[in-house]
Amino acid sequence: YVWLLVGGRLERRPVTTGTRDDRAHLVEILSGVQPSENVIATKFDNLQHGQPARLKGGGGAQVVEPLTPDAPTPG
Repeated sequence: YVWLLVGGRLERRPVTTGTRDDRAHLVEILSGVQPSENVIATKFDNLQHGQPARLKGGGGAQVVEPLTPDAPTPG
């Protein structure tokens, strides 16, 4: 599975994988996401499906920030 940010919420989505290059830390995704979708690459121990989140940062790399229940929902 992979994590995506869809409509201001985290989505855990199953994917079909292909070739893996462990040295380069790359995995080919054969199906389950579209080229236009952004897959989250982060530590996954604190993410929950459906949890509100937003992207932080601008320019190069961006960070996904899970939001607490009392934080305003992005959108």
